[in-house]
Amino acid sequence: MLAALMSSGCMEKPITPTPQMSFSEFVEQFNKTYADESERAEHERIFNENMDKIDAANKKNNGFTMGVTEFTDISEEEFNRRYMTLGSPSNESVPEHVSDPTRASLPQRVDWRDFSAVTVVKNQNPCGTCWSFAGAGAIEGIVAIRTRSLVSLSNQEFQDCTGGGHSCSGQDAGGFYDAAFRYARDYGVSSNSYYPFNPSIGQSHQSCRAYPKQVAAGTITGYRVVASSENALMDALYHQPVAVALNAQYGGPIQHYRGGIITEYCSTALDHAVLAIGYGTEYGTNYWLIKNSWGANWGESGYFRLVRGQNKCGVLKAAYYPTM
Repeated sequence: MLAALMSSGCMEKPITPTPQMSFSEFVEQFNKTYADESERAEHERIFNENMDKIDAANKKNNGFTMGVTEFTDISEEEFNRRYMTLGSPSNESVPEHVSDPTRASLPQRVDWRDFSAVTVVKNQNPCGTCWSFAGAGAIEGIVAIRTRSLVSLSNQEFQDCTGGGHSCSGQDAGGFYDAAFRYARDYGVSSNSYYPFNPSIGQSHQSCRAYPKQVAAGTITGYRVVASSENALMDALYHQPVAVALNAQYGGPIQHYRGGIITEYCSTALDHAVLAIGYGTEYGTNYWLIKNSWGANWGESGYFRLVRGQNKCGVLKAAYYPTM
């Protein structure tokens, strides 16, 4: 039954390019504030440069649309400090998901939102702990699939209680989603309502709190790493959402993404963690369906699509999922 439902096609209208926006309109729409006129002028300069890049990219008509996001006025240094803080996985030995089914044995389309296994899009701004959002999302997915109960889990608990604690920015902000899986396995994890996200902790982390657990210790039994092949990731996604890492560098196609399927060049140097929730095909182009943690006003209501059939942005390099 699941395969039958997932195999149905999904055709969408082509993306319409977003209109130009003035800096004043941008400031009003995104509720931007600046310390003084000098700072405002510098952000306006950056905004205008990025608008020129966005306009040039859209004229290529390459299958996706770039447009204004809340990041259009920020510098490369600020963008990297806020968002590009992905760390490295641990040295813990874990099983590899090496299933390599034939394409014919997999459904044409998977979208775990159709089966209530994906929570609402969250916004990490201004916190550089994307890994905790990806880890929480992957656990939310498998728990919802197994228990038929979707509950938003605490990424803040993972930030506070792993590796001595992680601040929102600075040297100790970086992490990797395998830490979230190990923590949930050993200690359980609270709901987001009990242990909410605190984006105001800045350079110093807050202490680990003892709150009631939504998912008990031992419910998550471990995690697996997906072999670096398209079919292996498709197979893993047929069973559950998967945490993945990719390149979302400043000036790349993801920063200003508004809609469509990203097909242009993107580095495979990993710097950002997200949650893959499915895959599909639109007008003959195969894509991965991915949930970001930059709020619902970014991209396609907080999601983006990345061309499938190649290791675009390094998406196949570090795919992990929890077991239950």
